Order: sequence, then structure tokens, then C-alpha cells
Amino acid sequence: MMNKKNVLPITADYFLNELHVSDKEQLVFLMNDKGIYDNTLKVPHPYGIDDAETWLEIVYKKKLTEPIQTEWVIRDKEGLLIGGIGLVQSMIDKPHKNELGYWLGRPYWGKGIMTEVVKKLSDHLLANTDLVRLEAHVFAHNFPSMKVLEKAGFKREGILRKNHKKNDTYLDGFLYAKLDD
Repeated sequence: MMNKKNVLPITADYFLNELHVSDKEQLVFLMNDKGIYDNTLKVPHPYGIDDAETWLEIVYKKKLTEPIQTEWVIRDKEGLLIGGIGLVQSMIDKPHKNELGYWLGRPYWGKGIMTEVVKKLSDHLLANTDLVRLEAHVFAHNFPSMKVLEKAGFKREGILRKNHKKNDTYLDGFLYAKLDD
């Protein structure tokens, strides 16, 4: 049974909590997917055990230095890691705004899970922290992620031309935001 500390329920079937060392193999299994690589800026491909260990170290260091939890994993009701979501920027630098980043393992795509996760976590953060603005950057080709954000209450604010550089290619992106109205 999962430790219920730092748990944010999403639905009866999914919840958020912390990343654990025991998640390493599942993390590698899910993240070693070209589809995730294609839609994220910093996830390497192939994704191996060294990448998972580096990520675990980053998450652990953030846990020690950030004033709030900034990284979560998405788990099914049995506690299996199926995705991740987190705040990209340090809460120390700009406690009023941050950028949300997320991913979901391919077997779970198209089931509405990420929409529920983004909605629940963004509402939770805007209601329970000093955040008044959450942003999300989406590659112009990533239509499913745009739908997730729109269904979760984010508004498209504009296109950011050649905003991202990946593999020596400049990519356009869309900027979405959700405010604590």
C-alpha cells in the first residue's frame, strides 16, 4: 500500500504523490518512448537507467530546496507510476508564477487522465500557494496537449515563434496560462 503522505487524489483510479527510487524501472520503461521525446523539450531519447537516476537526483535536490512540493508522479490506484507533472521554474525566484510540465506513458494516452491531473493540480496550486499564474508551453504540433490544457481551464495567450530549439531545429510553440481569478 502506498504511503498517503503528500498524496493528491485525482479520481478514484488515479492520484499524485512523490517519485521514489523504486519507480526507476517503470520510469525508464515509460519514458523510453519516441512520442514522449517528440513532445517534450528536455527528455532524452533513448531514455535509460542513467537518465532516470539523474532525474531522481534532480527531484530529490528540489525537494530539499523548494518551499513547496514541485514534482509529482501520476499513479494508478495500485500505485504504479504512469506519468509525471511538475513545476519547471524555482518557486524561490518567482513565487507568483510558474510553468507546468507534464508527460504520460503511452498506454494511458487518450483516456482523459492528463486533463483531470492538470485541472486538479493547477486548481490546487492556485488555491493553496502564492501562485497567481500557471503557464504551459506546447509545441505547435502537439494538438492533444493543447486540448488537455484548454479542457483544464488554461487559455491560449499566443504563439511563440521559434521559441524552442530541439536538435538544432527551431520550433514554434503556444503559450497557455491559467490564473487564480
